[in-house]
Amino acid sequence: HGVLSWDIGMAIVGAQTGKDLALWADSREKLRILANGNVGVGTSTPGAKLDVAGDINTSTQYNIGGSRVLSVSGIRYPSSNTFAGVRAGISNTLEDPNKPLDNSGNFNSFFGRDAGRNNTAGFANSYFGNSAGQSIDASFNSFFGYGAGSQAGGSYNSFFGVSSGSAMIGDNNTSIGYNSGAVIFAGNRITLIGSDAGMTTGNLFNATAIGSNATVSQSNSLVLGNNANVGIGTNVPVGRLNVVGSGGAQQGIQIDNREIKFRGDNIAHFSIFANRVSGLLTIEDTSASFLTNTPGTVALAIAGGSGNVGVGLSTAATSKLQVNGQGRFSTVNIDSYVSGQNLSLCTTNAGVNQNIVGLCGSSLRYKTNVQSFAKGLDIIGRLRPITFDWKEAGAHDIGLAAEEVERVEPLLTFRNDKGEIEGVKYNQLSAVFVNAFKEQQAQITQQQRTIATLQRQNTQLKERDAQTEVRLAAVENTLKRMTKGYRRRRM
Repeated sequence: HGVLSWDIGMAIVGAQTGKDLALWADSREKLRILANGNVGVGTSTPGAKLDVAGDINTSTQYNIGGSRVLSVSGIRYPSSNTFAGVRAGISNTLEDPNKPLDNSGNFNSFFGRDAGRNNTAGFANSYFGNSAGQSIDASFNSFFGYGAGSQAGGSYNSFFGVSSGSAMIGDNNTSIGYNSGAVIFAGNRITLIGSDAGMTTGNLFNATAIGSNATVSQSNSLVLGNNANVGIGTNVPVGRLNVVGSGGAQQGIQIDNREIKFRGDNIAHFSIFANRVSGLLTIEDTSASFLTNTPGTVALAIAGGSGNVGVGLSTAATSKLQVNGQGRFSTVNIDSYVSGQNLSLCTTNAGVNQNIVGLCGSSLRYKTNVQSFAKGLDIIGRLRPITFDWKEAGAHDIGLAAEEVERVEPLLTFRNDKGEIEGVKYNQLSAVFVNAFKEQQAQITQQQRTIATLQRQNTQLKERDAQTEVRLAAVENTLKRMTKGYRRRRM
């Protein structure tokens, strides 16, 4: 038994105390209100304040505590939006049905408290997380995570992670990782991957920072890590870039554009260019400019095809190694012989130009303080030729001892950079030989003069002897005649 009564403007249906109230239709129970206040639709044993066995349909939204928590909307495209969460998509407006092909405010999916809260006309957005996309009113964005894109602006953006892209303004941007893109900067086609990855300045284009705390500061740039080593083919890189290959045709590094730039603490910069000078690989000093693809002073050039190396040349070298200027070598090994003029090589051993090798020059153009040098046989006579074995190679040889030569004539020796006697200037011995030859020639000339004098004197003596013999013969004949005459008289 129950109660049925009417009051002004109100009908009251009730049940006895402690009893359930059931409403029937078509001979079946459709609704039951339990004594404890639970309401069941399609069930006689509701377990909650409202328990529905079957489908529930609403034309606008579902509220909890007076706040909308679930809504689908759309006129041109019915139910094209899905908003779940307190104030999710609450400002979203519907498209103007009088404008053909107007997608404004459609195809949005917002999940989480305040997700897409300020979106009015943006469409084709997907926001998941508390405050995700809260302040943005744009299209074609995908945000996932608490606060993802919460203060962002622009379209075609993808943000993943807590507070990811929360302050990025621009289009076609990607931000992945906790707090990545959380500092307010504008830019387009920006990619940030890693916790706290970001930009240090705004208005960038096509810039990428990858790694925790990695930052990018200029357009058209890729930054890997924050002061991190990068390894390719290795998980323990030992330098800023460590590439390890296992061999084969697909291993190694290939660089197709023409410059690799090395910058050294704002002091000196060097670049490797491929084909900046046609047909050459060049290493250039580009300290005059921080910009790429800026020509510098060519330090080394390798010619394509021949492989000739030029040092200090900006054109192709004509031999395997061609140096324009001075070079320094600890040892030079020459394995072949050539025919031609026998031009001597000389080395300098004074000042900063010690041990520079070049063709010997003897012109007065290179000399000062010129004086005659007269020593010859005196030096030669005091030099002691020796035979010896070289310690390094063991070869048996002949020569002079530099220490002994220095005691005879210091100008014929040279010292190393430690001040030690190092060797003999064998070429300079030729000047001593010239003086010795002159001294010997003077002696020979004097001897020839003496011999000529003696020969004249000898000729004169021979002539006198001949004359004496003639006289003696005449005397002898005279004596013979006198002797015969004397004998006749005695007889």
